Amino acid sequence: MRATGKDDSYAAHITKAYKWEFAEREGLQLVVLNPGTTLGPFFMSSVNTSLNNLLQHLRESTIKEDKQVG
Repeated sequence: MRATGKDDSYAAHITKAYKWEFAEREGLQLVVLNPGTTLGPFFMSSVNTSLNNLLQHLRESTIKEDKQVG
């Protein structure tokens, strides 16, 4: 069974804390990269608010043709 909701947050917190402790104990430098945007595939059975906002934005966007001058 997969953890969801609060369990995901707790698991992520514990995992991060362990990584920082391990790096400090072993004399390592740890770098965390947080992506600004992550796109699909989507593993959820329903559309959440964040995904809905993204999909709505994509539906409303239009591609503008480049105009050549000269």
